[in-house]
Order: sequence, then structure tokens, then C-alpha cells
Amino acid sequence: MTHELTSLQLSSASSDKEFLQSYLGDELYARVDKLFKIASMPIEVLAVYRKTAELMAELIPEADQVVRDDVAKNSAATPREVSGYLAVYFGVQTPAFDTRHQFIGLAFHPDRPNQPWTFFIAGAQDEGNLRSLISESAATQALNGHVLRTTEDLELIKPQLEAVARLYRKSIVDRKKGGSGVIPATSFKLRQYINEHFNTRNTEDRDKEAKEIAYKYFNERTKSLTPTEKAELKTKFLAKDDGIYWNKFVQMIFSGYPAEQAFDIAFKALNQA
Repeated sequence: MTHELTSLQLSSASSDKEFLQSYLGDELYARVDKLFKIASMPIEVLAVYRKTAELMAELIPEADQVVRDDVAKNSAATPREVSGYLAVYFGVQTPAFDTRHQFIGLAFHPDRPNQPWTFFIAGAQDEGNLRSLISESAATQALNGHVLRTTEDLELIKPQLEAVARLYRKSIVDRKKGGSGVIPATSFKLRQYINEHFNTRNTEDRDKEAKEIAYKYFNERTKSLTPTEKAELKTKFLAKDDGIYWNKFVQMIFSGYPAEQAFDIAFKALNQA
């Protein structure tokens, strides 16, 4: 499994700013820069943002790296004792579930020059549930609330990050349903598509809408085929490996991929099976 950060070769960027421009995309970069003042951030502090992203892509290639689309409003709350701005979380946005999907968060504190970054355990709004997640293991307890400033500090906390990654990876893999993790620029684009094309964010209703979109697109895409050819393709999609390629098509639409792109990816996977 290869994370999108790796497949796009973002680590070849010559500077941290160049990396972040590709990693975040133009619109998110502007929103983050408004809060973090990337251009004036000390280089040893800025480097932590990039190195954390690269490290997590290596440790959990299935995990989405997500910068909330409302980052400029700071409406994505961090735990009370962490505060600061939510810089990025590592978890699952595509496909989304109504169960826990945020696992590790990284917060930024512009008013704390000596301790600007904080790792924390995420995934619950209820205080009791959050305390339970934090106390799940010695590694989660050590990671939660850990402050740092430089990549040297990041190297010191790496064993705890590796341990937490091992703890969470199976859950993330199960939720991703075979998909690779995406960078914030992609997760942002997918969220905008969902906001524009779906009538609801409710999981069950959005799943129903995704299936309707999939069938409508399939019928449109195959209208040039003969009835026999269309029936054969439909049977192949639905029967091959218990229909996982059709489900992949639907799930990608559910996750924010345009139907055409979702179909092409699923169809390619079907033909390579």
C-alpha cells in the first residue's frame, strides 16, 4: 500500500514551502498560511509540519491526512488541554463512517514559539470517551499532549508514534476498504464535491444517493453497448469477487470522487483482477 504523498513524490520538493503548497493545495494553503504565517515561520518549526506528514505516510499509508475545510475559522476543536489550531489529523475521511475516524491530531500554537506543535489523540467529542482513547495504551498516553518544536524533537517521539500507528492501523485499514491514504489537497477537493453534489451528510442517506448516482452513470456510460454487452458487463461488475468492484465504484462516489473518475478506477481494477 502506497500513500498518495509517496505516489505523487512530494518528498522530492526542494523546500518545505514548496512541499506544503502541493500537500495542501492552493486554497487550503492560503487558509493555513493566514493562521500559521508560513512565510515567517522559523525553518526548524516549519520542517516539523512536513516531516510529520512524511513520517505518517510511511507508518500508516492507509490513513488520510486531513486539514479541515474550516481551518481558517478554527471551528475544529482540539481537546481543552491542547488548544491551538488543528493543523492536520491522521485518520479516515474517504470513505467516511459514522464511527470514529480521527485518530491522531497535530495542533499548532502561534503564540507558543518554544512549543508550537502538540500531538494529541483524537476521535471523540465526549470527554469520557476521549479519556478512554487516550488511556488505551502507554503509547497513546505518551503521545497525547506531547509538545515539540523541531524535527529533532519529532525524532525523539518517533517510537511513540510508531507504537500508536501499530495500534490504529488495522482499524484504519478496515475503514478504508482497500484504499490508500490521501493528502489534504485531495481530501479537501473530495469534501467540496460532497458538499456540492449530495443533499445530505447523513451516512445512510448519502450511501443511498451514491448508489443512485452509480446506477445512473453506469446506464449513461453503457448506452452505446448492445443489451447483451451491457448485461454481461453488469453481471461481471456485480458477480466478480462478490461485487467488490461495483462496491468500490459506489464507495468512491460516496467519498467524493466524480462518478466518471470512480467508474474508471473501479473498471480498471475489475479488468486487472
